[in-house]
Amino acid sequence: KPSRGLDPPPPLHSLFSGPHGQEHWSNDYPDCGGQAQSPIDIRTKSVQHDPALPPIEPQGYRSPGVGAFTLHNNGHTVEMSLPPSMFLRGLPQTYAAVQLHFHWGNDQDEGSEHQVNGESCPAELHIVHYNSESYANITEAKQQADGLAVLGIFIEVGDVANPAYDNIFNQLKNIQYAGQNVSIPPFDVHELLPRKLGHYFRYNGSLTTPPCSQNVLWTVFQQRVQISSSQVLALEGLYSTKAANSVPLVDNYRAPQPLNQRVVFSSFPVGECIGPSWHRWGVAAEPGERRTGPPLHFSWSGGSDSCFSPQDVTFSLSLQLLPTPTDPSPIAATSLWSDAPTYIQVESSSKTHRALTSEPKGWWWHQGFYLPG
Repeated sequence: KPSRGLDPPPPLHSLFSGPHGQEHWSNDYPDCGGQAQSPIDIRTKSVQHDPALPPIEPQGYRSPGVGAFTLHNNGHTVEMSLPPSMFLRGLPQTYAAVQLHFHWGNDQDEGSEHQVNGESCPAELHIVHYNSESYANITEAKQQADGLAVLGIFIEVGDVANPAYDNIFNQLKNIQYAGQNVSIPPFDVHELLPRKLGHYFRYNGSLTTPPCSQNVLWTVFQQRVQISSSQVLALEGLYSTKAANSVPLVDNYRAPQPLNQRVVFSSFPVGECIGPSWHRWGVAAEPGERRTGPPLHFSWSGGSDSCFSPQDVTFSLSLQLLPTPTDPSPIAATSLWSDAPTYIQVESSSKTHRALTSEPKGWWWHQGFYLPG
């Protein structure tokens, strides 16, 4: 990645398309044609779970110091410098922060560099670090096989603006054209990250722009963060050139590269892609009365499936019958999923029933299911 201490690639308008586009990078930068390039399409069926992978532990992210951040439009992305007081634990060595930057598409369409099962997000955030435990600075580290580590965060579009990202996006109007900088007050960078820092994909790869150095330890978080439509449009409203000859700064992402013989590991069982979902509905019954509730129809959207794509799933269904608040007796019910009609077995502290008989008036049926993938 182009960054403080990293070699800058050509201007954007000639970087991703045309005679000097990404298909031709290896002509001038041999590593760009290497066997361990990034980004990649993460195919969850071939991912190997490694339970020994620990959660990522960002240090200093919440209080990154008193000095202002510098936000820069460098013609191919928006980049914000980060102080070395921000660093990562949970990796083989300690890695100090250098900068963060974004990749995005056009018309709020695909723009992330990494994909999962062939699907991308509208944008992706990268936070670049260098191995500060072994090397004195980024210039030294970028030459070494274990020199760099990058966090990748998928960004999707939601209905509500993300206030953490507003710390950056509200300033984009001040760096609309290439070469412009703006200073912004330090803020809680940790809020840019997803909540589940223990759920990620790990592989060895490269920088995704020239010189494409193959010395990056990638951590791509499974959980996505959401920003609003207007926040994405703020990115898409930038330019890769000076004001006098403006060229839109869009589609600044590299296509997925072959995995070759590399292995992608996950810190979590990939079957956990779809989490618990809950539905609640009510059925009232008089004492001694049998009562059948209406059919329950439920579904989940692609947006709630952090595996990104439709897939065959198995699931279990549990049902609970809860008394009205005026009746404190504990009651529970369970039933296995079946295509045939099933009975509800009701268990209380004193008796067991196979149907809703001689129990207090007013029931809430509480159903939850888990989709292990």
